[in-house]
Amino acid sequence: MEQAEPGPVKMPSPGKISPMVGFMLLLAGINSVINAVLLFCTSQTCAWQLAVWYSRMIAYNDSWELMNHALEYLHSPAVRQMFNDRTVYDVIFFAQRLKFQYPTTSLLFLEPLRLVHGGLTVPNALLNLISWWTILAFILVTVAIFILRMKTPAGGSVPAGRRDTAAAVLLLLLLISTFSLLFESFVLGQIQSLLNLLFAAVILFRMRRQPVPAGIFLGVMCAIKPNLVYFILWGLIRREWRFIAAFTCTLALFAGASVYFYGWGNTVDYLRVVGYISGRGESIYGNQSVNGLLNRLLFNGPNLGWEERRFAPYHPAVAVGTVLSSALLVIAGLWKRRNVSGRDGEIADFVLSALCFVMASPIVWGHHYGILLPVFAYLIPAAFDESPSGGKYLRRNVWLCGIAFILLSNTFDFLNALADTRFNVLQSYRFFGALTLVVYLGIYSLRSGKQASAEAALPSGL
Repeated sequence: MEQAEPGPVKMPSPGKISPMVGFMLLLAGINSVINAVLLFCTSQTCAWQLAVWYSRMIAYNDSWELMNHALEYLHSPAVRQMFNDRTVYDVIFFAQRLKFQYPTTSLLFLEPLRLVHGGLTVPNALLNLISWWTILAFILVTVAIFILRMKTPAGGSVPAGRRDTAAAVLLLLLLISTFSLLFESFVLGQIQSLLNLLFAAVILFRMRRQPVPAGIFLGVMCAIKPNLVYFILWGLIRREWRFIAAFTCTLALFAGASVYFYGWGNTVDYLRVVGYISGRGESIYGNQSVNGLLNRLLFNGPNLGWEERRFAPYHPAVAVGTVLSSALLVIAGLWKRRNVSGRDGEIADFVLSALCFVMASPIVWGHHYGILLPVFAYLIPAAFDESPSGGKYLRRNVWLCGIAFILLSNTFDFLNALADTRFNVLQSYRFFGALTLVVYLGIYSLRSGKQASAEAALPSGL
């Protein structure tokens, strides 16, 4: 017997839209209606309103104020002497109770700007200007990921004609305009904007089979927020030596620079901050993690009001639930899916692990899920590519991807009316959106592995 030749590439008939464009049109229509209702019929914030604020460069200083506060302390010998040269976390986090939750390695990004400006700190306006351009670059990289995946199908049913390509890109831009987490990071004045761009670059490099730059960019991400540091173990388990070498060396470089500029004590004392936060977390609805869900469900701390200098009170059930859920999510992220094959399988495995590691944190603000925008840009074309490694299973369950996008991209503040009831679990809609995406990625990884096993079992040359 001769091995069957692959079937012809399936293209939409003239005058008809492709299934992928139809799905994107439906998803964009639903999100547009939601935004229109929120914008014109309520006083609640929506993605389009945040996009307008972005276009006008209206932003706060959520990250910048605390990072500048730390910089000012570290570069003021007289002030440090007043506090007996205690660590930056001992003074700012524990004594002054300001929520500076970044490692000192994150401050290295501000040092060149501080030196150019000639002061102890960096102006918020300059940092927000950089963030503004970072958002634009993030959008461009997301579009590039979408086009690259659409133009290099594994099986053949992704639309390749000019009409469908143009329609798909326009619909993608419309979907991006409804993704509130994109603009939320800028409006808050959050360094998360840079993390989003770095993660998009990591996906692009992994698509192009370039493990070294992917590892470097991921290492830079972890220097700012270390919740993806588990990729050291992830890479060792999967024997991705070049990726893990680049990732580890980048982290080591930043850690060494932090020790050189800020001292050993200031660098390692961050671990004490991590331990303190892990036992408490945040109860306010913006914390879209298991910890936040448990704190709200047990009415352990304020649900709606932000407490600038306090975390949620210690609660044994919350502490145990946080540790157990974090451990399970980390194990799920590290777990090596059997026989993952092909580019789509590898990307799905990587993204699934990254999402699990993010969700394992005790505090996951909604804008932390902003890294998922390029993930959706990759998964939508993959779902409509009938690849031999399992694309049809993605397509069959693509409605899960749509539900995840709707839950993650919108701001449903009306659910805050449930804050004082047992139904406040619904305030964790973004957490459930991320969980839905985990299920979707898990289905693909499972089918990819089974398909790879079946293909490996076939006799060659028959």
